[in-house]
Amino acid sequence: MHVLGLLLLIVDCWSWGNINVIIDDKGGYNITIGRRVWLRSSRTAIYVDNKWYSSDDNTLPLIDISYTSGFDPNLGDYRDFQLNYDV
Repeated sequence: MHVLGLLLLIVDCWSWGNINVIIDDKGGYNITIGRRVWLRSSRTAIYVDNKWYSSDDNTLPLIDISYTSGFDPNLGDYRDFQLNYDV
């Protein structure tokens, strides 16, 4: 079993306003700044051993979402979202 970890790093920037990330149960996400959607996710896909695995057709199932947070002296406060898929 292979596990694919997708790391999404979100940095809070005062000049941009409030940054929010909403993640659904299949790993899709929207990033909003203020009340405007800034980025929408697409399907997640990976090519392994001559075969495509995709979140669209459930051949790449999401098995876990983990959250952490921290502080970086250059970036400031951040939240880390890791999406783990089963191949």
